[in-house]
Amino acid sequence: MISRSLLITPSFFPRLTGNAVTVDRISRGLSQAGISCRVIDMQSVHESEILSLVDEFQPQVIHNFHAYKSGRTGLKIKGLIHKQMITTMTGTDINIDIHDPMKSQEIMAILAASNRITVFNDQALASLVERGVTAERINVIHQSIFLPPQVAIDYRQQLDIAPEAMVFLILGAIRRIKGLSLALDVIEEVQAKHSDLVLLIAGQSAEADEFELLKKRVNGRKWIKYLGAIPREKIGGLFQSADVLLNTSFSESESNAMLEAMYFSRLVIARDIAGNASLLDEDTGMLFSDKEHLLGNIYTVMNNRKIAEEKGLRARQRVVANFRWEQEINSYLSLYQSMG
Repeated sequence: MISRSLLITPSFFPRLTGNAVTVDRISRGLSQAGISCRVIDMQSVHESEILSLVDEFQPQVIHNFHAYKSGRTGLKIKGLIHKQMITTMTGTDINIDIHDPMKSQEIMAILAASNRITVFNDQALASLVERGVTAERINVIHQSIFLPPQVAIDYRQQLDIAPEAMVFLILGAIRRIKGLSLALDVIEEVQAKHSDLVLLIAGQSAEADEFELLKKRVNGRKWIKYLGAIPREKIGGLFQSADVLLNTSFSESESNAMLEAMYFSRLVIARDIAGNASLLDEDTGMLFSDKEHLLGNIYTVMNNRKIAEEKGLRARQRVVANFRWEQEINSYLSLYQSMG
């Protein structure tokens, strides 16, 4: 049985990114099961330091999160220490990078050198099989939810939001791929007719240009409130202060923010892409294909708020039944055991 795992991630806490949330949750679960984990954050550790960390830790398995951003380093380490390697594809690697002629060759080489590959849903598995990756080498392991003890906080009260307001939330690092321009265009159009609509945006700047555009759009609009990055211990209060999570991202594999919103019985309105469609259906949320479709969804909810409540409750039931932390960790433990 593997007892030491080196987890390589594009980003880690205190940066509040999807990869950071995923790796923290998985490393905690593995650690509780007796596997010693060492996390390498590619944004904070220089490549020259990595070899000394590896030499000190002596991992039995290299576990890459994100084939391109982490896998290239993982492949170098594998070549030096000749240990087994797992690659978990987390989002833009399977949705964007693998289609880029400049990156796809490296990604396929990393996957070929990986003893096992994990993805978050069946659509991702099918995509890899179409590219010639053997299905037997791929494990589908869904994401789950792990939250630290929560601090009670009422953002509506703190931000002086009227009780009757309909609060939409956009949550995630500020990046172009998140499609914020569409979200802001649509929400502004609806807000002109529904003055009781409030938009909360929470997330740290990950791309300076996109953050500057966001600041310009927020400036002077009192109904938009940018909150910055929200600590994990306050995330429950944020969801409980909102009515709807809006996801306009062009790339998702299995969104932590969406799963957490569903857990807190919040309606999710999300772009109709494979990663989102694997979580939502017409009973548990709303998917949109274009701007007009998104507008229609939002007007539907604004005109009948009971829809959001009913779908949110069904969404929670789905998450509690199918996306449990123990189930996720047991799947990774079984994978590790099969390699040990």
